[in-house]
Amino acid sequence: MAMDAREILAHYNVPDAMPLDYAGAFNLEPAKRFSCVTPANELWKIIAALHIFERARLSSNELEFSTHHDALQNVAADLQDLFKFLTDTSVRISIRPRPPILGEQMLLEQFSSQEPIVLFSPGLDSLAAALTTNESCRPVLLHVSTSNIMLAKARELRNSYPVLLADTMVSGDCRFSSLGGGISHTRGLLFLSAAFNAALTLGITRIIIGENGPLMINPSVSPFSVPTRNAHPKLIEGFQKIIQKLGYPEIHLAAMHKDMTKSEVLLGVSEKLGSLASKSYSCSITQGQTAMCGLCFACFVRKTSMLAIGVVEPDSLYEADPFAVDIKTLGPVDQGRVNDLKDSMTYFKQFIIGPHPNDWLDEIPSSFFTDPNAMLRRFALDLFVGTRRYFRLRESKGSTNALSKYCLDAIGEIGSHTLDEREAELGKGTRRAPDQMLLGQSPQSQRGSTASMMASSKGQESQMVSHHRVPKHSIAIDSVLTQHLIMAHQLVRQRSTTLSFRSLISRRTVPVV
Repeated sequence: MAMDAREILAHYNVPDAMPLDYAGAFNLEPAKRFSCVTPANELWKIIAALHIFERARLSSNELEFSTHHDALQNVAADLQDLFKFLTDTSVRISIRPRPPILGEQMLLEQFSSQEPIVLFSPGLDSLAAALTTNESCRPVLLHVSTSNIMLAKARELRNSYPVLLADTMVSGDCRFSSLGGGISHTRGLLFLSAAFNAALTLGITRIIIGENGPLMINPSVSPFSVPTRNAHPKLIEGFQKIIQKLGYPEIHLAAMHKDMTKSEVLLGVSEKLGSLASKSYSCSITQGQTAMCGLCFACFVRKTSMLAIGVVEPDSLYEADPFAVDIKTLGPVDQGRVNDLKDSMTYFKQFIIGPHPNDWLDEIPSSFFTDPNAMLRRFALDLFVGTRRYFRLRESKGSTNALSKYCLDAIGEIGSHTLDEREAELGKGTRRAPDQMLLGQSPQSQRGSTASMMASSKGQESQMVSHHRVPKHSIAIDSVLTQHLIMAHQLVRQRSTTLSFRSLISRRTVPVV
C-alpha cells in the first residue's frame, strides 16, 4: 500500500516550505527568516519524505506525492534510481496532480545574483571551498542545518574568518533529518535538494560543492563495509539531470575539488587556514556533541592529510588516537571502526603497489574525473605520508595496536623513496614553507613539544609556528576590516543604503577584505 508523502511530512513536522534563515555581511542586520515557494520546494518535500522513509525504516515500498507542479512527474523515475543507488532499496514514487491551494502560487520578488552558493558546513573541505571562492567573488554560504549544534559550529567557523564574515550566510532548516541518529545514505540527496531550493529562490545559478575527489568516490574497502555516497559523482550528475528536466538548465552544480585529494585541497588554502582551522569539525560519528571521535574514516583522513602537509593538530581535538588506543578497552562498535581503518589502509595501499582495485569504477560517470586512478594513488600516498610523519613525530619505536603494526609494515613495503617523492610534491605545492603548526595549543605547550618532534623528524620538518604570533600583515588587515565595519555601521545609521538580503547577494555592499 502506498504511503502518502504529505502525511509523512506532517507526522515528522517538516514545514510546508523550507525555511531560510540568513545573516547579512558582518551580522549588521537582525537575523531574518523567509520561506521558499518555488517548484524546487516541492522537489525538496519529496526528497525529505524519501529521507524520512530511509531514516525511519518505513515498511511500504511505494510513496505517493500530490502536487500542482506537473513537471515533477518527469523526474519520478530519476528519483527512484537515485534512491536505489544510495540505499540499495527499491521504492516506487507516484506523482499525482492536484490543483494549487491558496497561497501556493505566491512568489517572492524576483531577483538574481551573479555570485554562487557554496555549500558550507563545519568541515575543512567546505571551508576551503568558501575561502577559495572568495578570491574571485562574494558567495552566499549555505548551511543545510540538521542540528542546532552543527549550525552553531558552522556559524562560529564563518564568524572566525574576516573574509567569510563579509559573506551572507543562509541556513536551510532541515533539522528533522537528524531523526534516529547514525549514518544516513540520503543526506547528500537532501542537501542538494535544499541547495537547489535556495538557489532558485535567490536567483542563483551556480552551486559549489567542496568535497574532495577520493571521498566523493568513497569506495567499499571490504566485503563488510557499506560506504555512504552522499557526494558521489553519480548522485551529482543524476541530480543535475533532475534540475534540467524540471526546466532549469541554467542552474549548475560544481564540484570544485573533484580532482584533488584532501591534502591538495588544504595546500591550496594553507595561507588562509591558520590556527582557526581547529574550529572546523570533520567527524561523521559524534555530530558535534563531543570532540571528534578520531576513529571514523573522516577523522582519520583529516588527521593524516593534515600531517602529510606538515600540520600537527592537538590531541585534544580527538576523543581517541587510532594508532595508540588499546583496542581491548574499546567497545564493539569502536573496535569495528579501528578494524575498518586497517581495511581502508589495506585497500588503498593497492593503488601504490598494485594491482589497482577497480570495483568502484563502474559507478563513475566517464567524464566526471580527469584521472581518478592517479588521484586515488595520490590519496593513498597522502595517507601513508601522513602516517609516517605521525610515527616520526611521536618517536614511535614499534606498534601499539594492530592498525599501527599494519601501517608500519606497509610503510616499509611501499619504501621510503616512493613516500619521499610524494612528500616532496606536497612541499612544492605549498604557498609558504610547510611549517609545523600545532593548532589550538598555547605557546608553552608548543615549545614543550617542539624539541622532541624536531629531533625525531630528521631535519625534514620546518620549525613550528605558534598561532599566537601576529603575522606582519595582520595589522593592515585588521585596520581594513575595522574601516569596513565602521563604514557599514554608518550606512545603517544614516539609512543612506538599506543592507537588505537582496543587495547583499546581488552586489558587494562592503569591499572585499
